[in-house]
Amino acid sequence: MLKPVKTKFVKYHKLSVKGIERKANSSYSLKFGLYGLQSIETGLVTPQQIESLRRTVVKNLAGSGRVWIRVFPDKVVTSKPKEVRMGRGKGSLKTFVFKTKVGRLLIEATSRDPEVCKKALLIAATKLPICCQLVKKGL
Repeated sequence: MLKPVKTKFVKYHKLSVKGIERKANSSYSLKFGLYGLQSIETGLVTPQQIESLRRTVVKNLAGSGRVWIRVFPDKVVTSKPKEVRMGRGKGSLKTFVFKTKVGRLLIEATSRDPEVCKKALLIAATKLPICCQLVKKGL
C-alpha cells in the first residue's frame, strides 16, 4: 500500500473535511494522459481505495495503455481502541489518507482505443467513496 517513507511528525492534528470545500488550485488539468478522473466533491481517500482504483484501470486497459496516479496518501489518521477511557494520549496511527478537493485530478490514463480508456475509468470511479467525473484533454 502507499504510505510515506518518513514524515516530519508521527501524529498530526485531527483531519477535518470541512476546511477543504474550496476548489483545487493545482492539479486540475490533464498533464500526462488523454483522459482522467476528476473529483466533484470533497472527501478522504485511503491507500486501499487508490490501489483498487489503479488495479481496476490497469486490468480494464488490458496492457494497451498507460496509467498515472496523481494522488498520494500523506495525512495521518489515528484512533484509540474501543472502550478505552478518556485521556492518556492521542492514540496509535491507524492509516494514511488523501484529502481531495473539488476539481482535483485523481488518475490519468491513455490508450490506443479511447473507448476502452473511457470505460476503464468509469468502472474505476465506482471504487471511490467520492463522486468523480471523466475529463478529456483539450476540454
